[in-house]
Amino acid sequence: MVQTALRWLMQKPAVPAPILGAGSLARLKDNLGAVGWKLGEGLMKRLDGASTAVGPYPYDEAGEKQQREGCPWT
Repeated sequence: MVQTALRWLMQKPAVPAPILGAGSLARLKDNLGAVGWKLGEGLMKRLDGASTAVGPYPYDEAGEKQQREGCPWT
């Protein structure tokens, strides 16, 4: 899963470099497994779709409105 997530980020034009969170040599080696291969277009689209899911506040429409308009009680 980690390699797929890193590979997906590496293929996104807006992400210059994903940040690795390797706390051990074994995790670093696992993370580096994301190098040297590509996700297909179909899988990229599925992962893009999964990443646009609306989450709970503050990531829902109310949170977006607050970010645009500012905090209503200040």
